Amino acid sequence: MKVFQYEFPDMLMKVSSKKEYLEALCNGCVYMNESGYFRKLEDTYRGDKFDGRYLISFHNHAGEFLEFGPEDEPEQRIKIPIETVKDFTVGFSGDDKIPLFCCLQLSESILQKEAETSISFREEFVSEMEQFGEYYLLFSKAEFLQHMLDYLTDHDLGGKWGPVSYVSLQTAYHIEMLNDPSRKTYDVFFKKDVSYAWQNEWRILLASRDKPLLDCNTHHYVVEMKPLSWFHIGKISELRTTAIEIRQTEDDEPEKDALIE
Repeated sequence: MKVFQYEFPDMLMKVSSKKEYLEALCNGCVYMNESGYFRKLEDTYRGDKFDGRYLISFHNHAGEFLEFGPEDEPEQRIKIPIETVKDFTVGFSGDDKIPLFCCLQLSESILQKEAETSISFREEFVSEMEQFGEYYLLFSKAEFLQHMLDYLTDHDLGGKWGPVSYVSLQTAYHIEMLNDPSRKTYDVFFKKDVSYAWQNEWRILLASRDKPLLDCNTHHYVVEMKPLSWFHIGKISELRTTAIEIRQTEDDEPEKDALIE
């Protein structure tokens, strides 16, 4: 990947209040919360009540009426006065029971250039991360993904991964998107409100061809994959004085996703 026009290795970071949690991840133990966990925390800095949900907002809707229904069958379309409709969220059955691993990706969004071949972390980012825990783990995205792909293959599972994009949820989704047959179910987990942008999040979720990986009595999923060979654990506070030297790398990210829809 490119950072300030230089080649830079794709690296991920996980923040935790417990150093032993990060050490377990280094040993290949990937703890994945149920997706609904983050909605339960909506009143904290970590929570997002719209996580994995479409916010259908009429804040900027033009016109006096809403029309929705099949485009090719006008007689089946419904017309509703806009003044009678409130904002609402749309999800799908089981959208709170999907194994989800969240971390963040190093990029220009959270880094700043210090010297010709040296970069450091932005203060706004460090302050944000201090709310999540005292320790951080830095590791290779390419290695992590390869180990995860091996696990998915061995267990006949699917997954989707990538960075979260940050948008204004008030305008991101329109009512008509509910009629879009090409809409992909899991994409909504990779779009969050711009107010969370400093988290610079990167995620991976798992899905099964057969039955849900989590039932009503299970709230997390643990992946036991190969240990990481390259990593660094440190304290978040040290990032204020940490400089990273930019060097060339040839590691490549695996295919974008292997999602089961």
